[in-house]
Amino acid sequence: MTDPFSARSLLRGEQPATRVEFYIDSADLSLIERLMATHRNVFSGITTNTTSLASQGSTVEEFLTELHGRSIMIPTSVMMLEEGTEDAMVRRGAELHERFPSLVLKLPMSARSLSLVPESPAPVNMTLLFNLVQGVFAAQAGASYGSFFVGRFRDNHPHLANEIFRDMRDLRIFLDRNSQLRMRIIAASIRDYEDVRQSIVSGAHIITLSERLLADPDERLFIDPLTRAGMADFLQSMPKIQS
Repeated sequence: MTDPFSARSLLRGEQPATRVEFYIDSADLSLIERLMATHRNVFSGITTNTTSLASQGSTVEEFLTELHGRSIMIPTSVMMLEEGTEDAMVRRGAELHERFPSLVLKLPMSARSLSLVPESPAPVNMTLLFNLVQGVFAAQAGASYGSFFVGRFRDNHPHLANEIFRDMRDLRIFLDRNSQLRMRIIAASIRDYEDVRQSIVSGAHIITLSERLLADPDERLFIDPLTRAGMADFLQSMPKIQS
């Protein structure tokens, strides 16, 4: 069978190349505003969680209000965990979606969440996915996004580290063969550069990048150590060229 994500397959035109999007994984408004001002061509969405919001002393409603007040109206994926049940999350999500159209409602993967997807006026991000079957269920239930928690899976199953990438890859093939399903795969809980690289190769539509990962110079997302070394060599050679 043809590998739809191989470079050879893309060059032959058997599978059109698709853009990988990157979401900022943070509730830090100053960081988000700075990144959107300097790298709007790189980041196209935001994802956050209850822990991140609590660290900033913010609620979901306050966070969304601040984003819109700063004219940052890109897809913003949040979970109303404080609401307690999936039904309450959908009700609260519907209320906030009327005011904040950029809201994407996170629902934790469960049988109840799957049944509630059609009732949500806000796009649903079915989160905490860990295997292919969960991804297929979420897609066929009508979820707009499905978030695979890469780092969390690898932390708990180090001997099966590559299995989640295989499942993401197989789900991407399934979705591409069933174009009526509109779900996009999110690679979340990203720990390091290798997670980013593997997620790209596995066909993730979207990859989330945390504040820690973006700030860590050792992760070489923006500048590889060899890039720095190359620039130093070029600068060192400039006097010779000028003379």
